[in-house]
Amino acid sequence: MTSASSRSIGDPFTGKVGLAEARKHLRKSGKRFFEYFTHGTLSVELYSPKGTDKQSPHDRDEIYVVASGRGIFRLGSSTTPFERGDVLFAPAGKAHRFTRFSSDFSTWVFFYGPVNGEKGTVRNALHSQTRSSQMSTLKTVRNKASVAQFLKSIKDAGTRKDCNTLLTIMKEATAEKPEMWGASIVGFGSYHYKGASGREGDWFITGFSPRKQSLTLYIIPGFDRFGSLMKKLGKYKTGKSCLYVKTLADVDMPTLRRLISGSVKAMRKK
Repeated sequence: MTSASSRSIGDPFTGKVGLAEARKHLRKSGKRFFEYFTHGTLSVELYSPKGTDKQSPHDRDEIYVVASGRGIFRLGSSTTPFERGDVLFAPAGKAHRFTRFSSDFSTWVFFYGPVNGEKGTVRNALHSQTRSSQMSTLKTVRNKASVAQFLKSIKDAGTRKDCNTLLTIMKEATAEKPEMWGASIVGFGSYHYKGASGREGDWFITGFSPRKQSLTLYIIPGFDRFGSLMKKLGKYKTGKSCLYVKTLADVDMPTLRRLISGSVKAMRKK
């Protein structure tokens, strides 16, 4: 049995509850959040906003552990990209929200401590390095590898042709030379980001990558502002900032050109 100061919809001895079960209770509640566990000052919720995150600052410290999806986390005037498994901290009273998140986004929320938050300095051991060491830990970085050789190495003739078509379109849209990012992404241009967690780095403005399952196009600002174009585009799937197509024959090319051009213009304004 749970004590008088504890409550859980899951295992009463361990507090365990699966994500699928928590989502079921969330759907039944008809709300954006569902509190499934409490103990003392600790409250654990599943939060899943739809469309727009309209939350206001809370009166206690909170930790988010992203359960699914990806997007941008805004804390005060800082922003940082996030994805499944990431941990985010929001101190009591600090304005924060999730933006440009994918349709499958949901996150665990851990409220704890007294009203107005814990006292003391926030310390993150993973982000106490200098900027140069932070930059070196990024998995996908710009490098001097040959774009021409990479494209030539693509075995499937159809995919290779599609990649060369995208190369031309993105060069025209950005007026930038293509560069390799990591081992398999062709990127154009760059911008610098700095997130609330302290992580910062450079990323390309637009790009593409021939993946095993599909051709991936990177539409960095996301798709919310391009609703009318997406209706005309054709056959595709999307992630937060990724457009997945089997082949360019599946999409309307004039529409794709406008989508890429529009995304580049949006990124230039940052």
